[in-house]
Amino acid sequence: MQKRSRLRKIVFFSAVFCLVFLSVIYLKTPGQVTTFEGENLSERPIYGSYTAFPSMHQVAAQTAEQTPAQYQTTANIFGIVPLKTVNVDVIPKTTLIPVGKPIGVKLYTKGLLVIGLDSFENQDGKTVSPANDAGLKVGDVILEYQSTPVENIDGFMETVAERGNGTFDVKIMRGEKEHHVKIKPSQAKSDGTYKIGAWVRDSTAGIGTLTFYNPETQKFVALGHGIVDSDVGAVYNVSGGEIEPATILSISKGQRGIPGELKGIFASGGVSLGHVDGNTPAGIYGTVSNAEIISSHEPMEAASRNMIQEGPATILCAVHGEEVEEYGIEIQKIMPNDEGSKSMILKITDPQLITKTGGIVQGMSGSPILQNGKIIGAVTHVFVNDPTRGYGIFIDTMLDLIQ
Repeated sequence: MQKRSRLRKIVFFSAVFCLVFLSVIYLKTPGQVTTFEGENLSERPIYGSYTAFPSMHQVAAQTAEQTPAQYQTTANIFGIVPLKTVNVDVIPKTTLIPVGKPIGVKLYTKGLLVIGLDSFENQDGKTVSPANDAGLKVGDVILEYQSTPVENIDGFMETVAERGNGTFDVKIMRGEKEHHVKIKPSQAKSDGTYKIGAWVRDSTAGIGTLTFYNPETQKFVALGHGIVDSDVGAVYNVSGGEIEPATILSISKGQRGIPGELKGIFASGGVSLGHVDGNTPAGIYGTVSNAEIISSHEPMEAASRNMIQEGPATILCAVHGEEVEEYGIEIQKIMPNDEGSKSMILKITDPQLITKTGGIVQGMSGSPILQNGKIIGAVTHVFVNDPTRGYGIFIDTMLDLIQ
């Protein structure tokens, strides 16, 4: 009896272990992967060495005329037992110009971003907040007033003043849904103007690094992560913008617990390098207008994530003026399933760069990462407690933005 009981326990716990094991692998296996034209997905393990794809070389080649090609395949446990259906995006093999130059970025929001609510004293001596009373919230985006698209703060405030104490309809975007609210401005006792009691923003600007552009399409991608409003914590939904030349003037070195920063200015003259079309968690993207003054670097083939190796690599960045230099780094860890901006862990190993900056600092986001003669990604984040280390994003994730 004891042997049977022990055997049942062994069978039970073995079954539980297998179920948990398979569940973890299933959850860790992505529902979507990106590969380059002609690559063999069977060479890409998805979770350790347990999950594999069948050979997709021929399928990728046959569908390459579609840009990008999309199809489905099956991830198999141990390469044998079907586990999960996976959507595959095939990116054509691409030659890019890695840049690494500092740029000034100007973004214009789509609508007005509400960054704060306020109250004020009206003509009757009462403290009021019309925006708050109407249900407006921080993080909302004002899209229209009285069915008229919002273009800038000045136009919106003029409408508020013209409406006086009348009620007007406002269309807002909250998260992924549109809503309508009714706001009735109130006349401020301090200056006699009509106000709604909301702080809004219609643009932002800053310094970053241009990662690459495609010499055939003139499309560019920069930063490797989205530009986030510091007050709201959300990625700006932009209607457009510009990138311009920038010059690095000084460096605030990174220290343990204190992120460093490249301090720069927009170069004089207001020359546009390109138009910004979008702002996403993988970076900003758009179209280059002055390619001849952006970079003189030789074209490089883009490498997919399964071609990246742990070990030595380099980055291109400028830490003084506009001069781009190449510095040594080490790829310490690769997360092949990650589709975001934290796909690789990297460490700055170049003593010159460590002496100049302390490691990775703000403003270096977007610095292209090179390995074995290919561009493999971009620097995105720094470890606050160790400025010599940080994260990078895969180049195939960035390329998805402009395909």
